Amino acid sequence: MKVGNLDRNGACCHHAPTRAAPMKPAKLAKRVTSRLRSLLRRLRTVLRRCRHQGEVGTVHELRTTLRRLRLKAALVAPWLGRGVADEFHAWARRTSRRTSMVRDLDVTIGWLRRHRGPAAVVIAVQRLREARWHGVQRWLAVPAGGLPDLKHERLPKGHHLRLVRRYEERFARMAGRVEAMAVRFDRLSAAERHAFRRQVRRLRYLRELALPRRKHPGDPLIKSLATVQIEIGGELDRTVAAQWARKLAGTHLATPAAHARQTRRRVAAALRRLVRHLQNQAGS
Repeated sequence: MKVGNLDRNGACCHHAPTRAAPMKPAKLAKRVTSRLRSLLRRLRTVLRRCRHQGEVGTVHELRTTLRRLRLKAALVAPWLGRGVADEFHAWARRTSRRTSMVRDLDVTIGWLRRHRGPAAVVIAVQRLREARWHGVQRWLAVPAGGLPDLKHERLPKGHHLRLVRRYEERFARMAGRVEAMAVRFDRLSAAERHAFRRQVRRLRYLRELALPRRKHPGDPLIKSLATVQIEIGGELDRTVAAQWARKLAGTHLATPAAHARQTRRRVAAALRRLVRHLQNQAGS
């Protein structure tokens, strides 16, 4: 699957680093702090629901909210207070790790049901999921030190330009990693493909910060990143389901050859579009 040009080390070698779109410093500062406040409010609600219910959608929403919060909190860490930012980041990572297996098992159950997997395997996964869920419930609470309080916080005007520089540096660094991994996707291990998908997701979150929400649906780069995330996610979901089916029931989940070829073609096409959009972004 050819996606782009590589140098001898496997890195993309034909253009300058991808840059973030130009933006007004004051607008970026307002957008970042506003969305951070909104996410913190949502986190309190989702934590409470997740602790009492633990439904599939609620667990997924909790993990998504934590990922978005970690990225934005890291971006404003110098103004949030390094100690506060580090403490929150550590708590969010622990919570994500504790719910990771629950999410994997939810993904496995969903995949097995969609593809009419063996009923005995579905039941075995459901039982493990319930047991694992009861083990993590008690950890789903606001940290002892509380969540960062941004209710009355505003980024000082003199620091707006510094925030833009931090954003642009992070965007360029992450876009470079995504492109380098995209052009050698075929050679990535399963673990590396999981890591690549996480990078794609983070880059999409960063790109969304550069634009008002009304422009997200029409942005080519956001759409391209989302498509890659979905296409690769489908194949990774099958891999996770196969691992749990084998581990819990000794069942091998075979993938029809035609389906595998179709998936590879879709992934290759999505990766080519993504590399093209990243190159266009670099040249803009």
